[in-house]
Amino acid sequence: MFIASVVSLFLYLIYWVDLSFISKFTLFARLQQVAGGYYGLRDQLLAESMGLLGDKSICLALGCGFSYFQHYYGYAYGLYPHNQLVELVIVFGLPFSLVFIGFTAIGCRRLFKGSGAGFLFALLWGYSAVVALKSGSVDSTSLFIPLSFMCICHSGIVFRSRGPSPLAKSS
Repeated sequence: MFIASVVSLFLYLIYWVDLSFISKFTLFARLQQVAGGYYGLRDQLLAESMGLLGDKSICLALGCGFSYFQHYYGYAYGLYPHNQLVELVIVFGLPFSLVFIGFTAIGCRRLFKGSGAGFLFALLWGYSAVVALKSGSVDSTSLFIPLSFMCICHSGIVFRSRGPSPLAKSS
């Protein structure tokens, strides 16, 4: 009954109500642009990021550091690749990026299986990862990197010391 009501309401809205006012909202206007194939500068910046990784193999192997993309193309600070995973590779290199992503995946899996709130956390991390594919910088305030570090903390990495800490109190 509920599904039939929703479908009926949807059909009513499509055929008998003037919905032209919706296009005045910024969100819907942007979605119409994307549906029409216009992505703004994001597709160009992503292509240039891939070009940078192809031209400078050292960036792919070891990373080139923060803001190298802007330096390489002569862009202002605000024109970054708009894809945190690609920028992670540009900044830190592919080997570190794969280790980072691997430990993040292990930690998210352990966090997901280990607590009742793990499912909500996994949804939040998944949402932030999808958003990170289209916007944000490695050094921005988005949730993807901090949530990834939280997953890494749950991945079970154990650092063993080679003796007593010099900061440990002696009794």
